[in-house]
Amino acid sequence: MAEGRLHLTAVNLLAPYLTPENAEALLKAAAHRTKSEIEQLLAESFPRSETLALVQALPSSPPLPEDQRPPVPPQTCASDGVGVTRGVAPEQVPLAPRSNTTPVAPERFLVQFTFGKTEHDDLQYAQALLSHVIPSGDIARVIARALKALISQQEKRKLGATSKPRPSPRRATSERHIPAHVRHAVWERDGGQCTFTSPDGHRCPARTLLQFDHVDPVALGGQATVDGVRLLCAVHNQYAAECAFGSQFMANKREEARRARAETRAAAARREAEAREAAAAAERAKELDVVPALRNLGFRADQARLAAAHCDSTVPDGPLEERLRTALRFLAPPARRWRPVPNGLAPAP
Repeated sequence: MAEGRLHLTAVNLLAPYLTPENAEALLKAAAHRTKSEIEQLLAESFPRSETLALVQALPSSPPLPEDQRPPVPPQTCASDGVGVTRGVAPEQVPLAPRSNTTPVAPERFLVQFTFGKTEHDDLQYAQALLSHVIPSGDIARVIARALKALISQQEKRKLGATSKPRPSPRRATSERHIPAHVRHAVWERDGGQCTFTSPDGHRCPARTLLQFDHVDPVALGGQATVDGVRLLCAVHNQYAAECAFGSQFMANKREEARRARAETRAAAARREAEAREAAAAAERAKELDVVPALRNLGFRADQARLAAAHCDSTVPDGPLEERLRTALRFLAPPARRWRPVPNGLAPAP
């Protein structure tokens, strides 16, 4: 550690496996390696036996005692231009479930994660659907099938991946549009990894949140061809844009995009609130148009509400007069006809 060949995490990982016989070789092999690389090294050198799949319900965490709760941070709120500092009780925010992947053998990994009851029910349903293919219900094989299906679906959606990719006959609607066959070819060529390379020759290792970037910006005549498009991570895509147009210009563009997104979200929230209010008003109107009329006729409140519900299921959009007639027929069915017989009155058959 003093020489910088090992970090503290590496020592912690290696300690259970070190013996006088293997210490020198193992420490030498682990020198200058990352945590994940050392875990892989240990899995290759000391493979574990197979780990059985296990699904177990976790107990909910009880609330912390008062003396163990973290202090409440002060919150400042402005009212009429005057700042007031006060303590606000913190909301109980559930912690995000943590997952863990650990190598246990050269080609085997132990994966641990937590999900909810809905996902657990989906897993059991998937096991049932695959029971003829995977009679044991092996969770690892079920998840492997699900991952292959998900990857295939996402490749088709994001990359336009098909068994025979070909140029689209439709004309691009925007100069920035990148055809599916170009995206697929670029992804295959770049290996699903950011292509930025530092001056000393190190390539960016990012494989998540990748973006298709025009080598020559569209504003400067760049074309959406296989040679004119590359994969970059979000950070290096922004860096390339700042190199081409300047940092201040891109900062202004990002601020404009942020404001536009905020306005779009606000407009969507307003439309959703208006739609909810309109639906609630319509429901109130349906109830108010029949219930008060029936109450004025002497029916009880529960009878009136029951009749209003019947109207909603039979004539939901009918006029008031039709809805009221329907409610009255529901509450007071027509009397059965009677006819005279020699011995008196009897109901008609």
